[in-house]
Amino acid sequence: MTVVIDEFPFLTKASPELPSLLQRALGPNARRGGAPIRLLPYGSALSLMGNLLTGTAPLRGRASLELVVPTLDYRLAARFWDIDDPTLALLVNSVVGETPA
Repeated sequence: MTVVIDEFPFLTKASPELPSLLQRALGPNARRGGAPIRLLPYGSALSLMGNLLTGTAPLRGRASLELVVPTLDYRLAARFWDIDDPTLALLVNSVVGETPA
């Protein structure tokens, strides 16, 4: 099972204990049946996301991949979405954001 948590840094700001709870729930001593759980914390605050996996952070050493997705300006997004009209490209980019959705 895959669990995606959007804007993880803001959740941890509101509930600082969240990383420790996840460490306990997903750690090697956790009891769970069925398929393994893959946690994908996501966030736009890059400095806070980077700190999740460093030093003495509860989730340190548990990441198999740290992926930084760069933003796309509307011109690159137009190429990604195969849109020829610049106005439409700007509108699509304003709706789906600056990442390749």
